[in-house]
Amino acid sequence: MCNFHHLGSYKVSQFLTRLAPESQGGNKMLDQLVESRSNSAENNRKGGFLLVTFVIMVSIMVGGWMYSLFAKDYGMGSGDLELSTLVAPVPMAEDEPPPPPEREPEKQMK
Repeated sequence: MCNFHHLGSYKVSQFLTRLAPESQGGNKMLDQLVESRSNSAENNRKGGFLLVTFVIMVSIMVGGWMYSLFAKDYGMGSGDLELSTLVAPVPMAEDEPPPPPEREPEKQMK
């Protein structure tokens, strides 16, 4: 079970008293509300700066990416590439050697 009697070195009641003292009239905090004026012009100005910065950064990144793609020379257009080096030669059927001539049986003479 949690012990909520102490919060750091302060007791909970002392901590709450420091946040909203009772001796100062209860609703004093609500009497001192500050209304903020409309800052739409300032917000538009900041939004414009943010948009311009974003566009500049994206264009720098895309430019660097495009440069890195096309800056490297892979040597593909060197001109010494021929079709004969790309295609394997067609295997040719080898000519069979002619069969040895048949010998005529020798006739024995008596």
